[in-house]
Amino acid sequence: MEYKLYHYNIDGFNDIGFGCSYRNLQTILSCYKYYYNKSIVIPDIDEILYYFHNDYIDKINGDRMSLWIEPYQVSQYLQKYNINSKNILYLINDNDSCKLLTTDIKVYNRIYRKSDFDDIINMIDNHFENTKLPIIFDDGVYSYCVCKKNNNLVLISDPHIISGDITYQKDLSFLQEKTWMIYFPINY
Repeated sequence: MEYKLYHYNIDGFNDIGFGCSYRNLQTILSCYKYYYNKSIVIPDIDEILYYFHNDYIDKINGDRMSLWIEPYQVSQYLQKYNINSKNILYLINDNDSCKLLTTDIKVYNRIYRKSDFDDIINMIDNHFENTKLPIIFDDGVYSYCVCKKNNNLVLISDPHIISGDITYQKDLSFLQEKTWMIYFPINY
């Protein structure tokens, strides 16, 4: 990639188990800086953690899972950079949302069902026609950035991979296998 991709432990900070959305936030800002605003400074993980949890030092040593954030919180943070958002929820099964979300379901602009999958693909296509910013896909356990789409393949930046190439391609059909919180960062 032309811009820096962030992952667990990239800066020596042990965020394994809770830091994937924070690292995706940094990846989006890295892309934004590379393509749209060279003057921004990408915050380190400490700054982002403090923004969400001013008592994060205590939580790091205790309940690390209480540091977890979802794509909605990423979207709120990125508004500081004039990056707007479209947060949507894609459901395989209507009962999945209560197992998935810690945020209120009302924050999602729209809820899509399995029968709306083509609409999701159209949204992804439209997104990458208008911006280079990655999209966050979060299944409630793992959060990823989709950086590019080529036909039915997407390039995924996986913040859970600690060393080597943290990107890989997947067929878009993987999105039909589970429920997703999806964040489209918008700068147009």
